[in-house]
Amino acid sequence: MPENRALEALFKSGVADPAAPTLFVRARYHPALDAFQRLDCHQTCRLQADHLPGICEPNPPYETCLYLGTQQRQENLWNFARCLNWLAPGGHFWCTMPNELGAARYEKELKKAGLAVVSHSLRKSRVFGCAKAEAPAEWLAMGEPGRREHGFVSRPGVYGWDKIDKGSQLLVSCFPEVMEGEVADLGSGYGYLAAKVPGGRVHLYESERLALDCARENVPAAASFHWADVTRDLPSQAFDWVVTNPPFHQGKAESLETGLKFITEAARALRPGGRIMLVANQHLPYEEALDTFYVSWREVKRTNAYKILEARK
Repeated sequence: MPENRALEALFKSGVADPAAPTLFVRARYHPALDAFQRLDCHQTCRLQADHLPGICEPNPPYETCLYLGTQQRQENLWNFARCLNWLAPGGHFWCTMPNELGAARYEKELKKAGLAVVSHSLRKSRVFGCAKAEAPAEWLAMGEPGRREHGFVSRPGVYGWDKIDKGSQLLVSCFPEVMEGEVADLGSGYGYLAAKVPGGRVHLYESERLALDCARENVPAAASFHWADVTRDLPSQAFDWVVTNPPFHQGKAESLETGLKFITEAARALRPGGRIMLVANQHLPYEEALDTFYVSWREVKRTNAYKILEARK
């Protein structure tokens, strides 16, 4: 995976001193982290956080701030600014990023801001950074949550933060007039589906804490909010309904595994007779899993891009 290459590049570059007080933002586990003596890891994605030592909120100042870059420009610049602010005088910030995410472009962003950048290129990635300096104020503002043009509170760092997913819109249009009982929204994001559930008590399950914090502003307070890995953290036979737009990408690559796991875990979490409604890109072959784990299923609607499937436990 590109992120693994970027991690290898970071630790092979020699920029990080394991003896220095260090913060690693958007951290992922790498065996080299075991040698760090004073390490804080900041990670809001549950899928990665559970594998990391020293997960916490930042407690500056730090001699070194490390950052694993993401696909989102606004999130990256926001975290650049935060890391620079969290450094002690004389401290250093280092970003590691796969080339295909635009590492060279972000290095130029730091230079355009007047920062003295040092860069290393290896493992088809770049490790680049600078000494403590004042970051542009507009970078800090980029990551703040706010109500967007689509009407929902969202922020960079959340998947699809600046739009309403068209597949989710189609799914909502197929909801019944009422969903009675306990309703789970799996992979809830900033809460679009949960906010549209007609009736019922809604339970949101989301691995990205930034998204879940936004959902608290978009969904009635009577809902429950769970920072969770949907593929392992759901209760058994707890719900009458499940609604979901399962993820099917890992980075830029398409992957069926996560979507299929959502479907099988939903079956375990539903009560007998409970129902799942999901949206999928029309070419994704989820029907075999519905045959295997559900009593019956039907295709509710199909467009050129999407299909809505409903199944009964």
